[in-house]
Amino acid sequence: ADYSGDGNFDPSQSNVVAQTVNACTPNPIVTSTADAGAGSLREALANVCAGTTITFNLAGAGPHTITLTTGELQVAKNVTINNNSGERITVSGNNASRVFNINSGKTASIIGLTITGGSPANGGGVINDGSLTIVNSTLTGNAATSDGGAISTTATGTSLTLINTTISGNSPAGSGGGVIVLGGTATSVNSTITNNVADSDNNSAGDGGGIRAQAGTTTLKNT
Repeated sequence: ADYSGDGNFDPSQSNVVAQTVNACTPNPIVTSTADAGAGSLREALANVCAGTTITFNLAGAGPHTITLTTGELQVAKNVTINNNSGERITVSGNNASRVFNINSGKTASIIGLTITGGSPANGGGVINDGSLTIVNSTLTGNAATSDGGAISTTATGTSLTLINTTISGNSPAGSGGGVIVLGGTATSVNSTITNNVADSDNNSAGDGGGIRAQAGTTTLKNT
């Protein structure tokens, strides 16, 4: 607002008040399986208002696959990604990148997705540097050239919670065939962690075929 002045205000530019409005989208809906652009999951993550939920409404009969071609999906806000569409939705790293990166200090939930084809250095499907809950999901067919075939929770990550989730068929060259926990807390409830392989390059430098609990606290309940 620019106050031009009256008996109580000096009509000078020092009274100009500048405002910047950062627009966001509350509860965006993913309508496209494209890597980027209108209706994509990448666009939804970039534009979502913090603390709201991303859902899916993809055209045609499922199953659906979102194939990433321009790198991992950054989760840089507190958000829930909820596939409540009733159809199977897979997010694939295309054997070229990680799938999800949960940024430092962020709280995220991933519900009802299949995460596959991740292929970075650490955390094939997901790297968690915040607080992550994964529910009713499957992580399979991910690889890493170092540690954490499906998931890596970093030394500065706060928490990882797995509920009714399957982690199977993942393979890092290092440790943690399914999951590596480098810090914080990790809890697995009613989940299946099976048929993951550490040390996929057979150089005897990796261990923990299912979970490598290197630091922090790991709790397994009916897992």
